[in-house]
Amino acid sequence: MASTPVVLVDDADPAIDYETPDLWKHFSHEDSVHGGTYSAGFTNATAKLSFNGTSVEVYVAVIPPTGSLANVLQPPAAILTLDGDVTLPLIAGSNPSEPMYGFLLFQQANLSASTHTLEIDVAHGDEENNWPFILDYIQYAPVDALSAGLGESSPSSADDDSSSLVGPILGGVVGGLVVLSLLAFAVYRWIVKRRQNKETKLDRHVSAVYLFAQDLKRSPSSVSDAGTATSVYHSDSGIRFGATAEGQCAPLPKVVEDVPPEYTEA
Repeated sequence: MASTPVVLVDDADPAIDYETPDLWKHFSHEDSVHGGTYSAGFTNATAKLSFNGTSVEVYVAVIPPTGSLANVLQPPAAILTLDGDVTLPLIAGSNPSEPMYGFLLFQQANLSASTHTLEIDVAHGDEENNWPFILDYIQYAPVDALSAGLGESSPSSADDDSSSLVGPILGGVVGGLVVLSLLAFAVYRWIVKRRQNKETKLDRHVSAVYLFAQDLKRSPSSVSDAGTATSVYHSDSGIRFGATAEGQCAPLPKVVEDVPPEYTEA
């Protein structure tokens, strides 16, 4: 199986965004560097690159000043940020006595198959003594077609058959849902109607009891009068009743002495 090719981004590539152009100096027609160009950055210079890959590497050049200054000066350093993760200051060589080209400053593998952002912030680049941070090129492993497509394949006859069944299946599901909805609505209406009938009957009983209680409350004396009466005994026709005054007890029946002649014994 062939290895995945890498994408090489030279320092002169417009894909690299030099956000502080006044702190960068770009050189061309130089030997020993990729493409014959390199970019020299001084303190606080920044460069950014967005790429779609699974790994990334940053290559720099180290060109120390001539003479004995390289032994006393602080070497160039940069802080790299990948998708928000910040590294410690990285030093491109430690007091080298000779120039170094194609020096691997930073690498990161096993990245997700997506777009990433790499930022290079020059922590130290000595402009006065001409010992800048030098960016040569950046390379990354691009996302291959299989990862980008997430295993997508061309449509097959099986896919066509599955697609043709979608309509009937969907129609059956929708029809079943409609029937269930109508059935549920009918049951709901029956329950509501039955409950309303029960409540109506209960209201009628309550109203009748309430009216009867109100009548008792309004005229208790009339009920007492109607149930209290006096009685008189007549020899010819028996007991006769008559009303008495409220609060009085009815006297015992009395015998009438004056009996008509036609009712006396012979």
